[in-house]
Amino acid sequence: MRELGVADEFSEAVFLEMGAQREAIDLWKIGQDDETTAIFMAGREALTFLATRLSAYDFFVGAQRAGMSVGIIYAPEEACEDPHFGARGFPTPLEHPELGRAPRLGEHTDEVFAELG
Repeated sequence: MRELGVADEFSEAVFLEMGAQREAIDLWKIGQDDETTAIFMAGREALTFLATRLSAYDFFVGAQRAGMSVGIIYAPEEACEDPHFGARGFPTPLEHPELGRAPRLGEHTDEVFAELG
């Protein structure tokens, strides 16, 4: 949040600082210990706070860099524009002899089964 310059806008930032001072957060204490609960809840609220201020891609990349497992739920047309997918050759154009696209369903089933024996 500091890197983005929005820490002052987040009212629960004090709890994030408290959590950063700890070696670990004992998740089993959530709901039992007020300070642990406040730190955990501030973390959750911080993710929502950031997600509302960043593009899905920027949130995804930033969270991944911070070691969090997150993903993006894209509409199909958005997935085709993602640089990550593009760098890996997605989408892959396929030519169909009649329609200019991928093979028809079951078109190669006999060939595949023949190779499998």
